[in-house]
Amino acid sequence: FFSSHTMRFLLLVCVAALALASAELHRMKLHRLDHHHHAPPAIRAKALAAKYGGTFVGDVPEVPLMNYQDAQYYGEIGLGTPPQAFKVVFDTGSSNLWVPAKNCSLISWCLLKNKYRWTDSSTYVPNGTAFAIQYGSGALSGFTCDDTVTLGGLKADRVTFAAAVKVPGILNNLRFALAKFDGIMGMAFSAISVGHVEPVFQTLIDQHKVAAPVFQFDLKRGGADGGEMVLGGVDPTKFRGAPAYVPVSHKSYWAFDMDSLSLNGLDYCGPKCTGIADTGTSLLAGPSAAVKQLNQALGAIDIIGGEAIILNCTDEALAALPPITIQLKGKPFVLNGPDYVLVVSAQGKRQCVSGFMGIDVPAGPLWILGDLFISKFATIFDVGNARVGFAPAA
Repeated sequence: FFSSHTMRFLLLVCVAALALASAELHRMKLHRLDHHHHAPPAIRAKALAAKYGGTFVGDVPEVPLMNYQDAQYYGEIGLGTPPQAFKVVFDTGSSNLWVPAKNCSLISWCLLKNKYRWTDSSTYVPNGTAFAIQYGSGALSGFTCDDTVTLGGLKADRVTFAAAVKVPGILNNLRFALAKFDGIMGMAFSAISVGHVEPVFQTLIDQHKVAAPVFQFDLKRGGADGGEMVLGGVDPTKFRGAPAYVPVSHKSYWAFDMDSLSLNGLDYCGPKCTGIADTGTSLLAGPSAAVKQLNQALGAIDIIGGEAIILNCTDEALAALPPITIQLKGKPFVLNGPDYVLVVSAQGKRQCVSGFMGIDVPAGPLWILGDLFISKFATIFDVGNARVGFAPAA
């Protein structure tokens, strides 16, 4: 047994270690949008399919710019010196940073947005390379800039990012104009970065600005508090138990092998399928045939637009829905009814929509685990070891 002096010494060492670890973590507060302000889930699903180069089975007239206009979680970064504030979605399903440029069309999408003014920054370095991201209905276009990026108390020097000028389509212009954020900060790997631009977090790693090449998302559902993103390490106070890690199957998206996705003993994953942890969408998306069968098993009713409605929308009915189990590296992750159902407002009435949407991609079968999954399971993105960790949120 330890003496009382030894115990006190060990306690002080533990407290000091925790304080040091906490000091090395950099936190980004996230804000959450209410579902009442979201576009229909089917529109998000069609945009998500376009994001991953696939197709959506449903009747939606136009592919929106991207699913980000409905993304629930965003935070604030600074660009330039002195920092110009921008609200961005931190998206693990893409790799580029872009914000509106000061010369974007003022009568359209960026009317009420914060705009990057390079002439006001003492650290701006001209780049001028043309930039364009292709989407289903056209391209978001502009040019690249080099400047300082600040976030969560960190500063990355001479980051290459895009200043966007044009957004394709009238509907896209309207949707983005109404969105609560200004731009996107991609958190995936450089392999999928347009123009082979290095992602911001990789720049922080290269410049030795973070203690560890790791970031963590802790998302909250309900209320405006969206939780936080932790940069430079892991905060174990945000989850219960030891995280289960799965290796990244390819350094592009945060993709990994899934063992199964089952409901009532039936596996909808097939002999092999891939999962992607994507903070840029609220959805749980998978192959359209599998999702159709799964929604039918839940008793959901298909409606025009590819959505599936759960008619009994009471809290009691949602709690009684069967659990869905996603197994990763032999460990089960269970979603209950309230976890995988979107409660939205339709003409002033409460409506329950299945969070499972069908998309088909060439590299499938692919399951996108969006914020409905990540909000229940704290998610650790380990760049250095090319792996993703999941643990029940505290």
